[in-house]
Amino acid sequence: MGKLRKIQVGNPRAQIGAQTFNELVEGEQSRRRELSTIEDTRSPQAKSPVVARLVWTGATLLAPGSTVKLTKSAFDETTDESAPFSGLTFHCEAFADGDQGSPYAISMGPIAAAVTADGTLTTRSDDDTGVLTMDDGMHGIATGDVVDVQWADGSRLAITVGTVAGTTVPIDGGRGDVLPAESTAVTVVRSANVGFGVMPQAYWAKVNLSSATHTTAKRPASGTTLDSAVSAELGILWKPEGTGEKWCVVEVGGDPDSPF
Repeated sequence: MGKLRKIQVGNPRAQIGAQTFNELVEGEQSRRRELSTIEDTRSPQAKSPVVARLVWTGATLLAPGSTVKLTKSAFDETTDESAPFSGLTFHCEAFADGDQGSPYAISMGPIAAAVTADGTLTTRSDDDTGVLTMDDGMHGIATGDVVDVQWADGSRLAITVGTVAGTTVPIDGGRGDVLPAESTAVTVVRSANVGFGVMPQAYWAKVNLSSATHTTAKRPASGTTLDSAVSAELGILWKPEGTGEKWCVVEVGGDPDSPF
């Protein structure tokens, strides 16, 4: 990162670009991850607010202070037990009618628009392997790219592109929803842009996960640790894999019955 300029308050010409701003936040996040090797004995209050990476898939620039919907595809369990410094990442998009109860974040800095290309899944070899036929030969997807594939009711992330030949794009691997049926229309996000955001009403809290499938939590019947549940008043936005007492990101508010 280059030398930072001195910025004077009230000077409209002094601006920090999206890349520079996100580098600054990334530096702070890296420092937090370094601390993940140290035994964490701090209280939950020291772990708020929740700051996460935002992968913006919109077609226009996302301005600082924008409110975005966090999507299901970002609910990614991890084995990292040091949750406060694990570098949470959420895909996000603009709100639409009916989304008012969804988890959300407020962007801390500008995030550039994503670059996308449309096509069709013409061959489905298995749940994570197939071939896409793009609508346009100028799709810009190259051999070895790592892309996200989205369709009407699902998405799969971090898919590796095989040897591209014209409009034929082989794909393999990734995580998220299994690939849809053949002939499904898809959108390939080949350059999703990443920034950072604060998750209002979200807090780090210890939760006793009695089932790995639980996505909500409730106040404890006794003691001081939240209990997971099939359906309860608090939505779990992120959790480590497995069961037992875990640090989780819990949302106070929204629609707890269906956090995503």
